Amino acid sequence: MIRRHRIAGRRLGRSILALGLVGALAMMLAFAAPARAQEAAAGEPGAAERVREYQIKAAFLYNFAILTEWPEARSDTAFRICVAGANPFGASLRALAGKKVKGRRIVPRQVTNLGEARRCDILFVETAADYGDLLEDLRDAPVLTVSSTPGFTRRGGIIGFTVEGNRLRFEVNLTAARRAGVVLRSRLLRLAKIVAPDDRAGLRGN
Repeated sequence: MIRRHRIAGRRLGRSILALGLVGALAMMLAFAAPARAQEAAAGEPGAAERVREYQIKAAFLYNFAILTEWPEARSDTAFRICVAGANPFGASLRALAGKKVKGRRIVPRQVTNLGEARRCDILFVETAADYGDLLEDLRDAPVLTVSSTPGFTRRGGIIGFTVEGNRLRFEVNLTAARRAGVVLRSRLLRLAKIVAPDDRAGLRGN
């Protein structure tokens, strides 16, 4: 049984990495938002659809890691992808454990305080209740903040998943990225809605 779970985890990890940024985006546009609409109409959550949604979001976090540059490498070898508060990813995020980003191995973590959050490279927060004053406390820290919460980027988050016309997309606050000292590459930004279009200081070429 343990071996079967390990094999399933490796397969999930390969499928997440194989999606790629453009592929993951296409699947999100085609699947995740309509699934949410169907759940709302039915009045109950669709467990399979939610699992698939967060598999795709995990693929995005991996690609965000690849297509983002931090001001300097941390002294340790761990690349921390963290979740603040409730963790909706389950096995989808654990499947990334051990994969390498910029020579460092991904370590998924769930954090409960500011000290832990400041050690993260990417921090995902699921709800507004989970981040509270966290964004203000992290505004000058080199942490790529990501959330599905509406209005997240306008409150100082860097990347926010959004739904537009039954399509799931993501938007970027370049002002927040520059303040944090992280640089988002143009391959990522071409697929994003820029919250602050007159501030493109965070843009760098391929």
